[in-house]
Amino acid sequence: MKKPGSITIFAALSLTLILSFLFALLEAGRVKGLQTYAVEKSRIGLESVGAEYQRLLWQDYRLLCLDGSYGGTDFSMEYVSGVLKSWIDKNLSVRGPGGNLLSMQLADVETEKYELLTDGEGSVFLHRIAENMKEDLPFEVAQLLYEKYKNGTDEENKSKMNCVEDAQAAIEDAKKEAGEGDGSSCANETGQTGEGNQNAESTLSQENPLDIVLNIKQNPLLVMVMDINAISGNAVDFSDSLMERKCERGTVDSEKKTGWYEKILAVEYLGRFFSDYTRPAGNHALAYEMEYIIGGKSSDRENLEAVLERLLLLREAANVTHILADSVKRNQAGVIASALAGFTGNPAIIKVVQAGVVAAWAYLESVQDLRALLQGSKIALIKSREQWTVDVEHLSESFQRTSKAQDCSNGLSYTEYLKQFLFMSEVKNLSYRAMNLMERNIRCTQGYQNCRMDYMISRMDYSLHYAAKPFFAEFVTIGGKKMEQIKMVCRASFSYERR
Repeated sequence: MKKPGSITIFAALSLTLILSFLFALLEAGRVKGLQTYAVEKSRIGLESVGAEYQRLLWQDYRLLCLDGSYGGTDFSMEYVSGVLKSWIDKNLSVRGPGGNLLSMQLADVETEKYELLTDGEGSVFLHRIAENMKEDLPFEVAQLLYEKYKNGTDEENKSKMNCVEDAQAAIEDAKKEAGEGDGSSCANETGQTGEGNQNAESTLSQENPLDIVLNIKQNPLLVMVMDINAISGNAVDFSDSLMERKCERGTVDSEKKTGWYEKILAVEYLGRFFSDYTRPAGNHALAYEMEYIIGGKSSDRENLEAVLERLLLLREAANVTHILADSVKRNQAGVIASALAGFTGNPAIIKVVQAGVVAAWAYLESVQDLRALLQGSKIALIKSREQWTVDVEHLSESFQRTSKAQDCSNGLSYTEYLKQFLFMSEVKNLSYRAMNLMERNIRCTQGYQNCRMDYMISRMDYSLHYAAKPFFAEFVTIGGKKMEQIKMVCRASFSYERR
């Protein structure tokens, strides 16, 4: 038997308000879930795009970046955004545990900003490669390397000298003046006549270090220190290099400060992944890659010559430091200078000639050093007396075409000297030239002929606009209208840089 029932208008209105409030709460909870869901799908979508990194850049150089052209000829962030949208749409099409409760669509993808590997005048690249070495190179070891490279910098700064030429010119000028005089003998400080000193000079004619060095310098450096037939003939046209062409630029202020620690890490990275004369690359655009990063020339031969000339100057300065610190060698140089210029009776000229003898002696030892380094030996930055090779009083015996300096157990190898030069390089030169080589080497592989390092994306930030239909709010009417759509904006960022 049915019983009649009734409800008051007030109760009906109250129930309606309670149900509306309840559905509103449920919809608010759902919106919160949708927001969390959108964040997760955005993250997964960006990581899916990031997983499409440039394969050879990782395989050959352990560097992760996304090719903004996807192997094509044109850089396009719109294309990257399209790829991101397709990944997110695919992820959204998969129903999760919430079923239709978490159903939503990606309405729009907006690129906020992005960073390219070449941004910041090469500082982005340098910091990225430095990151790769942090786990392998402890800070304490980096400090020791810094001190070693810094010492090399100090010695190279002393290397700007033409002492041999100055000494020879001083002697020639003095001889001319003596020839234009009255023909009388000039007594020197020790009481010897000019004739006596000329006799002493004649005994040195076969071993005069100034003449020997000036004659040697007429030969190309490469001929003096190595077999030129063994030099690589590789050459590359760098007319379209990063420094020559108009590069793509990101939208992030990417100027990163570079301290000694980052520079040391970057140099060690280059030493690991790039070749040099003692470790040539067989299948790369250039065989001597570290020499190119230092010299910036288009051929292996030119880069090797530029590096050896610089290394010769460094070794000259270091060897001059050794001679001046060794009283025995310093006195030997003084005796030879007196024999060569004592006829002038002018202490100032004798001092100039002594400096020339020291420089000539250091030059001959430096040529020997280069021969040893190119053959795999190590040479100390500042040698001990036992490590010295050339005897200035018996040059014909101690300096021969096939001779080389002694190996120094506490010395630096050829590669380590190159690292010193890299440490002294400007960030832009170091970074851009390294990337030039990466670009050329990758292009040698079939299917990667369009590779450009200024297309490589290191970081990207997006605004992702989502839309969802109301679920619980379908039962709620506010102000005579129903909620038609829920809109959300989710910001997501992806970076290959380690955090």
